[in-house]
Amino acid sequence: MIFQEILDLRYTNKHSIVEANQSRNGIIKKKLLIFFILSITCICCRTLVDNRNISNTFPAEYFSSYEKLVLYENGSFFLLNNGSMLAHPIEECDTISKGVWRLNDHHNLVLNSIPKPDPKFSLEKNRSSSRDSLYFYIEKPNESFALAFEVMINKKRILTIKKDRLAVLKSRYINKTGVDLFEVSTLPDHKLPSYPIFSDSINTDSYNSFVIKMPQIGFCDYEYQNFESEEAEFVGKRKIVLNNKVFIQN
Repeated sequence: MIFQEILDLRYTNKHSIVEANQSRNGIIKKKLLIFFILSITCICCRTLVDNRNISNTFPAEYFSSYEKLVLYENGSFFLLNNGSMLAHPIEECDTISKGVWRLNDHHNLVLNSIPKPDPKFSLEKNRSSSRDSLYFYIEKPNESFALAFEVMINKKRILTIKKDRLAVLKSRYINKTGVDLFEVSTLPDHKLPSYPIFSDSINTDSYNSFVIKMPQIGFCDYEYQNFESEEAEFVGKRKIVLNNKVFIQN
């Protein structure tokens, strides 16, 4: 009888311990669930705080004196000319830049532009009747801006072409073998970088006349802004400072 009571007591104590452990586990699970819910809530709140400077309605439009910055909800942006603000219309391009935007850890706006495609140049080789010289000609569309060109011969001799044509004595620039490496490129011009055009070995006994054909180079090529992780700062809820320009939301 006493043995049975001891067994019953051990069973009761063991059962109580199991119930206590189950209760403790239940409390821990509840705490973890509450912690998870609070974490999600905090993340959502933080997102709202991070984006509180961005308009709740898209597209969000910010205006400077002559430009308009448009932010779209899908993360794209456009920097446009605001021609309506000009007292006297001038030649302009609608799009100054376009690409994607995001917010960084400091809640600043970061812009990355889609690079503008390089203009396409070409070079035509011919043979001139006067074989003692090298001839260079520039062909460009009538409405195109003019560019200067650089011709490097055999990595050491450099010619700069600033007009429509240039002629030089062949003996001053080429090897005696008659085979020479020609590298032709544009010279940087304001916002335009240097564009490579041609790089190859040429037998100058066969070809000594070269025509560089230009594409249309217009105002838009100079005006386009290529942002690479460019930061813009929010000032209050309605202003953005980009490249020292203040854009205000209407």
